[in-house]
Amino acid sequence: DLYLELKNYGKAREYYEKAVSIVPQEETQSDNWRMSLTNLGRIYRQLKQYEKAEEYYKKRLEKFAEEGFSFNIGFALLDLAALYREQKQYDKAHEYFKKAFENKSFREGFLLTEFGRLYQEQKQYDRAREYFEKSLAMSLKHKIPNVEMEPNFLLGKLY
Repeated sequence: DLYLELKNYGKAREYYEKAVSIVPQEETQSDNWRMSLTNLGRIYRQLKQYEKAEEYYKKRLEKFAEEGFSFNIGFALLDLAALYREQKQYDKAHEYFKKAFENKSFREGFLLTEFGRLYQEQKQYDRAREYFEKSLAMSLKHKIPNVEMEPNFLLGKLY
């Protein structure tokens, strides 16, 4: 993680790819192996090499699904959704945010905010407002201050 933190993506990629390649198939359940896949996806995303990022994110999603890690599946789905949103592939982004929402691994308010951001980027401001307001209502209901701040900020920006 040192090279990743230093934003030396080339060096970080080199070590993570080495880590992934030397692990025998039966040992791919290790946290380090899964984290290497995650970090490789993030590195390739930073480098705007989206196909490679998608490849690693999908490998991770498959592995979590095989192992039944429902909470981690949610994170893998979110990474894919964010990747597609960054590429302005909004239909795919929506599909993966929806899958993450159905996965129930995250607070609904957080995902509602992400849906709002997706609509905001597409200049669908009424839909964005609807989701930001739903997120705000949910965070107020459950008294989650850090989640409450985000939709307030985004609604202020929207107006």
